[in-house]
Amino acid sequence: MNDEPAYGKGHNSPPADPAVDPVKAALAEFADTMAEADNWLDGEKVETEAQHDAVDAILKVIRKAGTAIGKAEKDYVKPHHTAWQTAKALWAPTIKDLKSQKEGLAKLVSDFKVKLAAQKEEESRLARIEAKKLEAEAKAKIAAADKADIESVREAEAKIEEAKAAKKASSAANKDTVKGLRTVHHHAVDDYKLAINWIATNDKDAIKDFVDEYARRNHRDSNISGVRSWSEKAAF
Repeated sequence: MNDEPAYGKGHNSPPADPAVDPVKAALAEFADTMAEADNWLDGEKVETEAQHDAVDAILKVIRKAGTAIGKAEKDYVKPHHTAWQTAKALWAPTIKDLKSQKEGLAKLVSDFKVKLAAQKEEESRLARIEAKKLEAEAKAKIAAADKADIESVREAEAKIEEAKAAKKASSAANKDTVKGLRTVHHHAVDDYKLAINWIATNDKDAIKDFVDEYARRNHRDSNISGVRSWSEKAAF
């Protein structure tokens, strides 16, 4: 046997206070039957008509318990839900208004932001090219510099500094991005047959899930090729 269930042990326990434990209070009249149901649910199958009748009698009460707990839950939750709705209604207009302002302002600057971002990206690209060019020139100057010729050494060193400055400028240009932009991905299905064939080849589970759900929803109304449909009796 299990320890005492959440719904209690019926008449052997004092009545539950709805204010303290509304769940136990709602199930008080069904507690003994629920405990009896636990005793029956021990893995053994029903083998006689007497057992069948006994289980059916318990099941009838358990159904009533389900209805009772559903109603009790609804009654208990309703004031909380009403309070939640009232609280949400207090904030909703301002939140909605701020959302509209945010979306409107974003739309107002969107085209310019995209244009500015493209301009900065081009500037960054040119800066990277210039930095690489000056770095190559500096390396060439270093290789060609004659240490015995102070002027050639100074020119090489100046070229090195110029290359460093260009690299620093390139790094700064790369970081100078336009804030408030995000990448938005779009798609359009141009050929459903090709798309379905691709999915069937590359993601068989997705096709299986779709077919399972489609068959579940439509097997009673349509004779779907490859899908068996039958009826049988089952207890409820």
